[in-house]
Amino acid sequence: MDKKRFIILTKLQTMKKIILILLLSGIQFLSFAQDVIFTKNGKQINSVILDVTPNQIKYKIFEDKEGQVYIIQKNEVSKIVYQNGTADDFSNQEKHQQEKQGEPLSYRNGFWGLTILQGEKKLSTKDIKALYKDNAEALGKFKTGKTLNAIGTIIGIPGGFIFGYQLGTQMAGGKINTTLLAVGAAGFIASIYLTSTGNRSIKESIHIFNSGINKSNSASLDFGLTNNGVGFCLRF
Repeated sequence: MDKKRFIILTKLQTMKKIILILLLSGIQFLSFAQDVIFTKNGKQINSVILDVTPNQIKYKIFEDKEGQVYIIQKNEVSKIVYQNGTADDFSNQEKHQQEKQGEPLSYRNGFWGLTILQGEKKLSTKDIKALYKDNAEALGKFKTGKTLNAIGTIIGIPGGFIFGYQLGTQMAGGKINTTLLAVGAAGFIASIYLTSTGNRSIKESIHIFNSGINKSNSASLDFGLTNNGVGFCLRF
């Protein structure tokens, strides 16, 4: 074997060794990759994240991948740093949610009832309950309103049908059942009353919520006598 060929073979063998080392290093790195959960009380959990829902995080302990599935509430976590280097910062999300909670609500009347808005966003029942969670009075009014609306709908649909059917029969020259006509009319009227009362209760819940925002954001400056003489007093 000539010298030139020997040098080429030696270089090829060296390159193969380098590639093999790099492959083994990559496999070893992947085997040690982990997700890290940072809790608000300063704890770090080396984990394998399984699922992140709006309220919870499901994970396994990194050192026990075949073991128990754990659940931690999202509001207990400040952030997650994933094995690929990306991160979810829940502290910023919570701050944004708190800012959203400071926006006043409005409502719009429609054929299917009230539509509650926060800015331009239409709120679902779940959204509203989340906003009202720290305002028991507003939440109570809202739940009462929704209950009355539901009862009104249950009574109103059959009542309106019975009343309309009997009235249509009479207009067509047929014989009507006065008892059913009265029952249908009573159900329809009761439905209107319950729905109206329910909507009024929901509107009151909006007023209570907005009043709470105004109080938290308001401030007053008073001028007068104090124990140390004349001064200013800023009240929030």
